[in-house]
Amino acid sequence: MGHLPGLIADLALILMTGAVTTILFRRIKQPVVLGYIIAGIITGPHTPILVTVQNIHNIEIWGQIGVVFLLFGLGLEFSFKKLRKVGKTGTITAVTELIVMFSAGFIAGYFMGWNLMNSIFLGGMLTISSTSIIIKAFDDLGVKKQKFTTVVFGVLVVEDLIAVLQLVLLSTIAITRSFDGLELGLSISKLILFISFWFIVGIFLIPSFFQKAKKMLGDETLLIIAIGLCFGMIFLADMMGLSAALGAFLMGSILAETIESEKIMKLITPLKYLFGAVFFVSVGMLVDFNILSNNILPILVITLLVLFIKTFSAGFGVLISGQPLKTAIQTGLSLSQIGEFSFIIASLGLSLKVIDSVLYPIIVAVSVITTFTTPFFINFSDPLYNFLNRKLPPHWKRALEQLSTSAAQPTDISLKRKYLKKYITRTIIYLILIVSILLISFLAIEPFLKNFLPNLAARIVSFSITFIMIAPILGALIMNKMASKMDFNQIWRKNKIKRHVLVILILIRILIIILALTILITHYFSFTLAITLAILIGLFLFFVASQRNMKNFMKMEERFLHNLNRRSAIPELRIPEDLTQDIHLDLFEISIYSECIGKSLETLDLRHEYGVNIISIMRGNCRIDLPQKDDVLFPHDKILVVGNDQQMKKVKPVFEREEFENESCPTALTMDIHQIVLQNDSPFIHKTLRECKFGETYQCLVIGYHRDNQFIDNPPSNTIFEPKDILWIVGDKESVARLST
Repeated sequence: MGHLPGLIADLALILMTGAVTTILFRRIKQPVVLGYIIAGIITGPHTPILVTVQNIHNIEIWGQIGVVFLLFGLGLEFSFKKLRKVGKTGTITAVTELIVMFSAGFIAGYFMGWNLMNSIFLGGMLTISSTSIIIKAFDDLGVKKQKFTTVVFGVLVVEDLIAVLQLVLLSTIAITRSFDGLELGLSISKLILFISFWFIVGIFLIPSFFQKAKKMLGDETLLIIAIGLCFGMIFLADMMGLSAALGAFLMGSILAETIESEKIMKLITPLKYLFGAVFFVSVGMLVDFNILSNNILPILVITLLVLFIKTFSAGFGVLISGQPLKTAIQTGLSLSQIGEFSFIIASLGLSLKVIDSVLYPIIVAVSVITTFTTPFFINFSDPLYNFLNRKLPPHWKRALEQLSTSAAQPTDISLKRKYLKKYITRTIIYLILIVSILLISFLAIEPFLKNFLPNLAARIVSFSITFIMIAPILGALIMNKMASKMDFNQIWRKNKIKRHVLVILILIRILIIILALTILITHYFSFTLAITLAILIGLFLFFVASQRNMKNFMKMEERFLHNLNRRSAIPELRIPEDLTQDIHLDLFEISIYSECIGKSLETLDLRHEYGVNIISIMRGNCRIDLPQKDDVLFPHDKILVVGNDQQMKKVKPVFEREEFENESCPTALTMDIHQIVLQNDSPFIHKTLRECKFGETYQCLVIGYHRDNQFIDNPPSNTIFEPKDILWIVGDKESVARLST
């Protein structure tokens, strides 16, 4: 308890300071992240002229919790299924930006005389743009519904995943202090295995649990379960030698696939804001103006890299992915900043003591500068495009148009290619499950049983448990030749020359089965290979004969796919790039103030009034695709709309109206409960409650009355009042006085 008063005092100081600075930054229309950083500078140890925090270590711990909640919230917004929607544009752009900016950062650090680790971490910090800063800039500039923003958000989705992977790989490099290819390969394999296994297990178990416990899941219980799962995954990640950030992000992405994801997001948002604010304040506390004044050149060099090389690499990635020049310029200029993930990577380097403390304030300074320039860069995108469109030679324009058109051509996926993709995907999933189960058996089950059983008994029990766990998967590998037997036979008949591809894939599955059982048996019993294979084949044939086990496994697989696809998602529609007028899809949420509420689509006539069409309406857990004219819009409906940039801008205030404008609200009354006794000469005697018109004439409400020592609450409208009745009335003093007289 001795440290409690100091901690409370420190939190009071940073939160009150943060409140003031964020209000000021909202006033000047800048991201609140900058306000938190300024609050950290004010309360930090490098600003001694003001009141400073007493114990920075406590604030740093809270800041680490803030990183956890930031990554958990990011995972809830992420969803691995979004990776399928961003398409090649988001992937190519993010990877191009990663390669160029990591190389540029590393080379810049090398030529500035920095050591190897500083240069590596600098490269990592420059690869990720700031989602929060970009969203704030889009909102302030009113461009969030324009077509290019969907490309930007697609790139940010891929960048978020890259950032989480970077945290793991940079940790490995920092700990080993080397670029050992084998070590990095093992780390990547461990990372992929961990993410895949727990994602599969999580999707199978958690949505099913939520569905069965739905009636018992109040807000409080759901919040506790969600945070418990988050910290549980962090514990598992730590056991595997992976970062806490990865565990939080992974559990968030698993919960993102559940129906309860939006509710969980609302529940943890206050915690994310609180601990996130503490994290960003702790970032500002590390800013030392003496260090900044001595490192003006590195700040200038890195700022120029972010503003120009990062912009060029992002725009180039968008361009080579097949997007038009205008979209490439708009996207590149939108991604010209660094932010929260750069701070997290810098914090990782400092916590592992592999980077110099000077790097942190330099990155913060660069982030602040590029945050201020972001709105100006976004506004500059249209003039820059118009300038280039006028100045580029005609053959350059034709080449760019040809690149965009060729990349946008729809591809016809053959039946063979589609089902081979499913076949290979399932094989990889089965392999991940088998390897994960074997590792759990070797590293956890066997050592645990040896604490209670003799060595031979522990091995026999461990083998039995492991075999029972992997047997259904091995059976599925050999029996589930294709997603559909009919499609398999059709592909086999139509591709007589290329049947060897199917044969090879089936043989690969058989090889996986043989290797898995060989590894399992030899690990526990060390028999010769011949005996091992004999037992292997015998056990496998015995299992295959058990159709019941196969049916159970198939039910488990169906349950997994049901859980994965249970949540109503936004329809996946791809609009060809060669359509004119920047036509695209966008999602709106019907505001409680919207004039559309309670009106049918026929009454709204959006096609005629605004030139847009509604593709889908998402309401709770339901989705209404291609709604009819009689469908009505309700508050908080999410609607998918198709139109061009101008149409979207015109219709946005109709759907997302923030408040009633130019409408006066009735003056608030000072109401209270009053008592009135009806005398013999009262005008309300022998009249019904409806005939008295208390509400229309006197602005009062009768909530009950006494008669013959009996109280009747909320009397019906046909109640007839009698002398000596005592009425209980809600209203302000003046109205009640007028009623009494």
